[in-house]
Amino acid sequence: MLKQRLLTAVVLVALILVTLFLLPTVAFSLLLGLFVLAASWEWSRLAGLRLIAQRIMYVIFIGVLGSVTLFAIKYNPFLILPLTIAAFVWWCYALTELLLGSQGTRSVLGSIIGKLTSGCLVLVPAWPASVYLLQQEQGGPGLVFFLLALVGLADSAAFFTGRAWGKTKLAPQTSPGKTVEGLLGGLFVAAIFSALVGSIVWDYAIRQLLIFLLIAVIAVMFSAVGDLIESKLKRMTGVKDSGSLLPGHGGVLDRIDAFTAGAPVFTLGWVLMLRVWP
Repeated sequence: MLKQRLLTAVVLVALILVTLFLLPTVAFSLLLGLFVLAASWEWSRLAGLRLIAQRIMYVIFIGVLGSVTLFAIKYNPFLILPLTIAAFVWWCYALTELLLGSQGTRSVLGSIIGKLTSGCLVLVPAWPASVYLLQQEQGGPGLVFFLLALVGLADSAAFFTGRAWGKTKLAPQTSPGKTVEGLLGGLFVAAIFSALVGSIVWDYAIRQLLIFLLIAVIAVMFSAVGDLIESKLKRMTGVKDSGSLLPGHGGVLDRIDAFTAGAPVFTLGWVLMLRVWP
């Protein structure tokens, strides 16, 4: 199991590095699009669709919606702002649901329509948001890699911190294994990592560095919300993993759940950093 997990992780990291740094932007866009489509296939099952034709139609819908959004932002980059604002509002609502412990019909995940709509809001924005970052003139590939590493490091730090010192349950009804101490550990590592990258790699002045740190920490906080929302959906469905496409890791959605929230939130902060706080 561990061998499979490590091998899968190595292959995924290699694919990401090659498409980010050695191939044209379209290669990473297609790779991420494949991940989104695979995740939408898994989401459709968690949402309650049982017929293969229904699930295929949902995947096609997500693919078309994501592609149209990509092309729209390519020809009018300003559209990234309303897209990421909409995603941020959605994740704020998702956080509210988690804090209030909304269940059943009170939850947006309480119906098939609500689950399918939520899937669009979860899966689509992260795709064009990431491609937008990649297309930045100064260090686009490095920026996307930083975001991927940030979410991954924070998630790993939260896991190990939680196992070592975790006592206070973060969301016992949704994901009993996650703790407040784990979340704080993830945020701490994310802050240290961001400070090092911002000061050494991008050579930010103090004011820019503090804004960059704030954006990174907020993005990590919402990446935890993305993880918890998927956990909530799996718990409602009664499954442990979203799928089995990735040997040793479960489903694709299990691997990108935190990124789906972190990417649009970070991109929104990045856009505001350039436009409002230059």
